[in-house]
This record gives sequence, structure tokens and C-alpha cells, in this order.
Amino acid sequence: MDIPAGRYAVFTIKSQETPEKVADAVRDGWRYVFTEWLCTQKEYKISHQGMCFECYQGEEAYLYLPVIDL
Repeated sequence: MDIPAGRYAVFTIKSQETPEKVADAVRDGWRYVFTEWLCTQKEYKISHQGMCFECYQGEEAYLYLPVIDL
């Protein structure tokens, strides 16, 4: 899959004890991004030209949100 180039806000999900806890932490991370972080942002807003995605590396997960400057 090709991911569009662009500016992304990246959120780190620290390692968890079990796969179930990883899934919960990622879900909570996305909930934070969309219900809290975006609502308080004065520098960025979501870009509809990019795509949201997750990347897993080792014991950490990263949430990528496409953004543009306000």
C-alpha cells in the first residue's frame, strides 16, 4: 500500500503487557487524538489528503494522523 507523502502528527503508544492491552492502548490513543488533541489544536487541523495509519515497531506502536498548518 502506498501512503501519501505529507505532514503527519505522530503519537507513540508505549509497550504493553499483552496483545489485548496493546489493542486497548491503540484504541485509547485514537480516541485521545480525535476527541481531545484535535479539539485543542491551534497549529494543525486534519488533512483529508492523507490517511491515518498505525505502525508497529518492536514493543511500541505509532499512530499517524495527516495534518496541515492552520
